[in-house]
Amino acid sequence: MAILPEPVTLSLICILVMMCVKILMDQTKKKKYNFPPGPRPLPLIGNMHILDIKRQDYTFMELAKTYGNFFTFHFGKAKAVVLVGYEANQEALVKANYDFGNRAPIPIADDFQNSHGVIFSNEETWKVTRRFTLSILRDLGMGKRPIEGSIINELQYLNALIGSHNGESYSKLI
Repeated sequence: MAILPEPVTLSLICILVMMCVKILMDQTKKKKYNFPPGPRPLPLIGNMHILDIKRQDYTFMELAKTYGNFFTFHFGKAKAVVLVGYEANQEALVKANYDFGNRAPIPIADDFQNSHGVIFSNEETWKVTRRFTLSILRDLGMGKRPIEGSIINELQYLNALIGSHNGESYSKLI
């Protein structure tokens, strides 16, 4: 005569087996990315416990002193690579722009722009939009001396015009 386990014990064993299978499946699906070092995350909340909500830039500047200008920050379960400083952004967005072209989708940007544009688009759409934008800007004179002189002349004229009002309102100029 066989003794059957209690229903509670059987349920716990089933739950434990399902959790083990899920963990194993998640580990095999994970892509191995080479993320830079960063602060050790806590389960579920990641690094949110060290983030100053009102001044996130201060938190990131302090972490950059420890981990360098590139580091990984965990927003809950989501990982993000944080770039701190002009040089880090220049290196990532100009020199290695195609490596950083794929960004996580931002739901509010999807609502407004349908993932189009230079800032909020991803992958191939981003590459095509970036190439198009740069070609148009070059056609308009970006990076050429003549346009720079024209802009400086216009700014000098605008500065003189604003100064001629001696602190009074100049809202009727436009």
